[in-house]
Amino acid sequence: ISTQLLDELEKEINMYSQKLKEWYSWHFPELFSIISDNLIYAKVISRIETREKLIVTDLSDILPECVIEKIIEVSEISLGITIHEDDLACILSLCSQIITFNNFKKQLQIYLKNRMYTIAPNLTAITGEKVGARLIFHSGTLLNLAKSYSSKIQILGAEKALFRSIKSKTNSPKYGIIYNINCISKADKKIKGKISRMLAGKIAISARTDALGDSTYGGSI
Repeated sequence: ISTQLLDELEKEINMYSQKLKEWYSWHFPELFSIISDNLIYAKVISRIETREKLIVTDLSDILPECVIEKIIEVSEISLGITIHEDDLACILSLCSQIITFNNFKKQLQIYLKNRMYTIAPNLTAITGEKVGARLIFHSGTLLNLAKSYSSKIQILGAEKALFRSIKSKTNSPKYGIIYNINCISKADKKIKGKISRMLAGKIAISARTDALGDSTYGGSI
């Protein structure tokens, strides 16, 4: 449930942030090109409100001095229009929602990490808490995951693609959920399949150790 909630939160944050950028860009379009981080963007807007207040607003706890100077410089020649009070009130409310969602997201990530290291420390050490939780959720239980062959774990989450490949007699998928592990997603395309196969074997061993062994909190093989 926590992984699904995290995914939903990320979608909501991204959607809200996109609407915020579109809305506030009518007033200060240049700000979007300087600040790419959604959370920092919302924090800056909630602090300055309008670009005219930049000079008298302290942003040193949010942005580096060089970035602040650049924003002030750009604000003086901005092509944006004057913002209406009603629009500003809605924009500030939207900023507050984005900041609140991000704070809850951080709390949820900490909870998931602690929970996963308690339930499956070895699996989490290899996959990370988010991917590990998705593997367990997709399997039903940690015990079900532990009973799975490594070849099944490798394509877990890619069942539809597997059935399509069987039906069309094309190459079967080389990875499913585990693609989100950095060592696979960032690897060269030629060796992604090999890394997936090796990692799936390690995941199978770690899941069996966590499900059937005597490992304690943080214990690792």
